[in-house]
Amino acid sequence: MARFSLPASAAAVLAAAALVAAPAGASLPAPAGTAAEPGLGASLESCLTAGEAGRSAVFSATMPASPKANRLLMRFDLFTRPDIGGIWKPLRGVSTFGSWDAAAPGAGGFKVTKQVNGLRLGSAYRATVSYRWLSVSGRTVRSAVRAAKSCVQPDPRPDLGVAARAGSGGIVVVVRNLGRAAGAFEVKLTSAGRQLAIEKVASLGTGRARPIVFEPVSCPAGSKVTVTVDSGSAIEERSETNNSAELRCPASG
Repeated sequence: MARFSLPASAAAVLAAAALVAAPAGASLPAPAGTAAEPGLGASLESCLTAGEAGRSAVFSATMPASPKANRLLMRFDLFTRPDIGGIWKPLRGVSTFGSWDAAAPGAGGFKVTKQVNGLRLGSAYRATVSYRWLSVSGRTVRSAVRAAKSCVQPDPRPDLGVAARAGSGGIVVVVRNLGRAAGAFEVKLTSAGRQLAIEKVASLGTGRARPIVFEPVSCPAGSKVTVTVDSGSAIEERSETNNSAELRCPASG
């Protein structure tokens, strides 16, 4: 089976994950109405999570013939979301996904299998399959959509992120955990290399948020304050790029 590289635009969405897809389609000769006629459905055939080379998913879909249809068509669309949950978002530009595969005219059924390799840790993947039955003239006489089960590539690490805003004489910090549960860590305020305040957090569960109010804060009004979560690097995280935030000091002296 041929392999196809993911274009740069889609790779940016996946944070440089090296996705490649390997498709296979087969027109089924069994005439409609026999026991061999395939059903309508989409499935996850395999989901491998072991190692860089082994993270892959195989999706498969079948459709039966129809007495009024001469052509059978399928389209696979690939979606992703974080492994801990969230909104499914389409992955654009993956070759063989997002385009129609067609069976031979007059086929008694149609089966298509697509394999996606190089899946990213901390993400889930799902294929949605659209079906069309076309008449001899090309008119759509029937359509359907089915979704396969998702392939989850779990990442066991936490992912702490922080946001901050100035309040009345203080600073309000919100720490969120976008990954797995985290143990103890510290949240620190600094300005011009000087520590202003520090708060210890015993733990933070998956998807949880922890508000922290630092009040009062002793720093010159308008000076830059940096908020750093896990300032002691106690937690190994999925990403270390969202561990700090900056704002202006609300204090007056």
